[in-house]
Amino acid sequence: KVYPYLMVNTSSHVKLARSEERFLQLLRMFNKSLVQRKESCRRNLQWSVPKVVATAPTCRLIEDSTSNISVLEIYRWYCKNRHPRWRSTLPSLTTTSNSV
Repeated sequence: KVYPYLMVNTSSHVKLARSEERFLQLLRMFNKSLVQRKESCRRNLQWSVPKVVATAPTCRLIEDSTSNISVLEIYRWYCKNRHPRWRSTLPSLTTTSNSV
C-alpha cells in the first residue's frame, strides 16, 4: 500500500511550525462547529485537515490526500468546460509528493 506524504524541513523556524499546528487545530474546531449546524451537515461541508507526523524537531511528514480538491482545481475545471478561451490564462500549478 502506498501512503502519499510530503516531507517538510522546517530548519530553524520552530515558531512557524507551532503556528501551523495551531492553525490546523483551529480548522479542526471549525469542523466540529460545521457538524453541529444543520445546513452544513446536510451538505457535508468540512475543512480538509492533513495529518502531520513529526519525525524530528526540524522535519515533518504531512499527509498529501488525493481525494481533496482545491479551489484552483475547481476554477480550472470551470474555465475548461465553460470558457475554452480562458484556458491560456490559467496559472500552472506544479505539486510534488513523495510516497513513503
